[in-house]
Amino acid sequence: LSDRYGEQGAVKDLEKAITLGRKALGLCPPGHPYRDVTLHDLAAYLNSRFDEQAAIGDLEEAISLSRAALELRPPGHPRCDATLSDLAYYLNSRFNKRASILCDLEEAISLSRAILDLHPPGHPRRDTTLHELAVYLNKRFTRQATIRDLEEAISLRRAALELFPLGH
Repeated sequence: LSDRYGEQGAVKDLEKAITLGRKALGLCPPGHPYRDVTLHDLAAYLNSRFDEQAAIGDLEEAISLSRAALELRPPGHPRCDATLSDLAYYLNSRFNKRASILCDLEEAISLSRAILDLHPPGHPRRDTTLHELAVYLNKRFTRQATIRDLEEAISLRRAALELFPLGH
């Protein structure tokens, strides 16, 4: 349903995915081996609905669910980086909605730095990680005018660009 929503944009598919995600979470109590996946997926569905309808409650819940998923996906877990990335994205979205919450942007930067540690040179997603961190630093530069953030963002974007093959 979530994939079909992504392809066709039918909000009823997204609503049904959220409903089923909530039911699935109810079937995966603490200690269940798939609880992390269920938390992560439900957070993604809620974020999609936030993108569609701009209801801040959906974003707040997505952040909360992502934090819970992250507790079940510590460093070393094969999907820790995905959860860190999604949580950083959700925090950045909340910062975009309420620019007064600078701590969200600060946390997104911190999480992105943690992802970069998990994506060393040679990692297939290092380019994306470098780019995302650069975006967050550039936002902080725009907000606080700290030249160090701008310099680092430029450096990170150059490093990301070097990872793209010619013609990308």
